Amino acid sequence: MKLLSVKDIAAVDFTNTQIPRYAILSHTWEEEEVTFGQLADPQSVQKIGYAKIRNTCLLAAQDGFDYAWVDTCCIDKSSSAELSEAINSMFYWYQQAAVCYVYLSDLHPDTDLSSDSGLASCRWFTRGWTLQELIAPRNVRFYDRKWNFRGTKMDINRQIHGITGIPESLLRHESSVFDFAIAQRMSWAAKRETTRIEDTAYCLLGLFDISMSPRYGERMEAFTRLQKKIIKQPTAELSIFAWTNENAKASDVSGVLAESPKFFKDCTNTEASFQDSIYRNLALTTRGIQVDASIHQIKTGDHHKRCVLFLQLEISGAAVGISLRKISGNVYARLNPSTLVDLNRYDVNWNSHLYYQLPVESILLARSLPHHHPFHPTDAVLGNRYSALKVRYAVDLRLPNLPLGADRPYQIYPVGNWDSHHECFFGTNKMSYGYCAFFFYAGLEEFFVACFWWNVNQPRAVIAPLKQIGGATIVLLQNSLNDMRFECAGQTERMITRLLKDNVFDGSFPLKMPLLVNKTQEPVRVALNLTTTKEELPEICINPVTILMIRVALVTPECFPETQTDDGLVGFRMGDVFSFGQNLCRVKT
Repeated sequence: MKLLSVKDIAAVDFTNTQIPRYAILSHTWEEEEVTFGQLADPQSVQKIGYAKIRNTCLLAAQDGFDYAWVDTCCIDKSSSAELSEAINSMFYWYQQAAVCYVYLSDLHPDTDLSSDSGLASCRWFTRGWTLQELIAPRNVRFYDRKWNFRGTKMDINRQIHGITGIPESLLRHESSVFDFAIAQRMSWAAKRETTRIEDTAYCLLGLFDISMSPRYGERMEAFTRLQKKIIKQPTAELSIFAWTNENAKASDVSGVLAESPKFFKDCTNTEASFQDSIYRNLALTTRGIQVDASIHQIKTGDHHKRCVLFLQLEISGAAVGISLRKISGNVYARLNPSTLVDLNRYDVNWNSHLYYQLPVESILLARSLPHHHPFHPTDAVLGNRYSALKVRYAVDLRLPNLPLGADRPYQIYPVGNWDSHHECFFGTNKMSYGYCAFFFYAGLEEFFVACFWWNVNQPRAVIAPLKQIGGATIVLLQNSLNDMRFECAGQTERMITRLLKDNVFDGSFPLKMPLLVNKTQEPVRVALNLTTTKEELPEICINPVTILMIRVALVTPECFPETQTDDGLVGFRMGDVFSFGQNLCRVKT
C-alpha cells in the first residue's frame, strides 16, 4: 500500500504489517487529476488535482496524522497487479482509515445542506466508487468546495439516508453491511454511475466481501461474474433474483441474473430471511444455478399455469417471487422480468386448482440465454423443444355420478420434462428416447398411465387401475419414477412392468382396456381407450405435437363376452375388442 507523507507529499510504500494510521480522501474525479507517475513532476503542482492532494495532506497534518491516501496518486495503474490489489482492497483501506475526508467540489460554501441545491445535488452521491467510501469508514467528515467543514456522517445520517436509501443503522455503524439482503445492497448502487462499465461491478466488491480480478474490456460480463461469485458464498440467498427490468415486455424470457445494479432500484425496503434454510442452497452448475425451491403455481385468466419462485423475502411488506418459464429439462428462465409477483394477492389453498404450492425440489435457473436457440431463432421455449406430448380426455356423459372436473392428472413423471404452462411433456432433442407417466382420476376410477418412446414415433403404453395395485407397490413405483430421467425410457418400462406384474395392461397403440367399476349404486362396465395422433400446435412445439387421447366410455354388456369375476360380478376378458358409446364429451383439452 502506498501512502503520502504529509510533510513532502511523496509516496511511501508500506507492507501490510507496517501500515501506520492514515487519513483517506473520498472525492469525484475531475479534469487535471495527478496520477502516481506525475506526482514527482514539478509541473504537476500547477494542476487542479494537485490542490486536492495538498489540502488533504494539510488536513491530515492538522489532525495529527503523518500519512494520507489519495486514490489518484497512490495507485500505480501501470501495474496490473497493483491495480488489482487496490480494487480488491478498496473497501478495507477505507474501513481501516482513521478518518475519511469527503471533498464535495460542487457544494458552495453558502449552500444550506438541506436545500434542493444542497447535499442531494452533489455529484459525489451519484458515483459508484463513493458508495463503499461512504459505508466503510466510521469517521467521515464532509467538506465543501472551499474546504470548509460541513458535518460528519453521524451528524447528517438522516439526510444521507434520504439521498441514498442506506439504512441509518448502517450509517451509524450499529449494524453491519452483511446484515442486509443482497438485493437491498444492490439497490444502493442502482442510481450510481461509473465511467467504465466494468466498474459497476468492481466498485461493489467490498459490499459483498468478494475478491475478483479486474478484466477491463469484459463490459457487462463483470457484473455477471460478481453475481456468480456472490452465489458461491455460503451466505447467498434468493434476493439476488429480485430485480426488475422496466424496459422488458410481459412476454419476454430472460436469464435470472441482472445486467446491472440499476435493475435493483425497487429493492430498497427488502427484508430477507437470514436463518439457515434449504432455500439458501444455491450452487453454480454448467447448466445453470441449482436451487432447492418450492414452485408456486397460479392459474391465469387464459387457463395457463404460471410458475412462481418465492424468493423468501418481503419488499415493502409484500411477499414477492419471480415468474418462471421452463425452457428445457428441469431448467427455468425468468418470465416477464419487468415485474415481481406479489404473493400476498393469493391465498395458499392445498385443495385449490387456482393456486397451490408444489413440494420442494431441486431446479435449475438459466443464468443467461444465448442469442440463438437450436430449433427457433429467438424463442427460448420453442427453441429448446423438439417434441411434445399433450394428454386429452373424453368422458362418456352417460357415466353415473360423474364428478365435474374429475380428470386431472397428478404426480407427473418426469417432472423435469413437464411444462405446466401448456400442460404437456416435451423432449429437447431428436436423439433421446423419452417417456412420460402420470396418475389420473378418470371419472369413476384412478389409473396409472405410462407412455414410452412417444417422441420417436414408436410409442408403447402401460395402463394399470390403482385398485389392483397394493399401496406399498404404489409408493415403490413413485419413488422409483422420481429417479428416472426422461431419456431412460427402456429402463423405466422394465421397472414398471416388473413392479406391476400381472396388474399391468400394456402394448402398442391403440390400446384398449375394459374395466368393471363398482363405486356407483350399481356396478358399471367402462372401457378405457388410448390412442395417439399428431396435431399442429405451433405455440407448443415447432414439430407436430403427439396427442395422447384417453377415452372413458360406458359400454353395454351385449357387446362383450361375459366372464365371471372373483366378486361374482360380470366383467371383461382382457384383450376383448369393444366399441364405445356414442355420447362422448371432451372435458379436458
